[in-house]
Amino acid sequence: MMKPLLAALFAAALTASAAAQTDGDTPLEYVEQMPVWSTCTAEATSDAAANCTNARIAQYIAEHVSYSRKMRKHNMEGTVIARFVVERDGSISNVEIVRSVGPELDDQVTKALAGMPAFQPGTQRGKAVRVQYAIPVKFSL
Repeated sequence: MMKPLLAALFAAALTASAAAQTDGDTPLEYVEQMPVWSTCTAEATSDAAANCTNARIAQYIAEHVSYSRKMRKHNMEGTVIARFVVERDGSISNVEIVRSVGPELDDQVTKALAGMPAFQPGTQRGKAVRVQYAIPVKFSL
């Protein structure tokens, strides 16, 4: 049985962007109401919801990404930086690797992020919008 040997670090900024467009197709990075993990919607404040969401993403990645024997044997470690979009319906799309460590680790992160459950979508000026996240996933032996 393989134990996942990774730490996921996240930073979320809950900053309103008054100049952001809500009807465009370009994903936004900062919106009035950031997307929220489905089990975090009952949190009392937006900060608490953001902290809960970040913790759930980290937990999900830790449960769905692990080192294979081959990766451990080759001492593969480092930080993969991935980007994804939470769509207007809360689904995850456009998963891509911004900084690679190696194809095997990149594939693990990509598959994990693409398989995340739907979020409560982010909103700007009362409308659901596409929101882009960039997250580092650190692998260490």
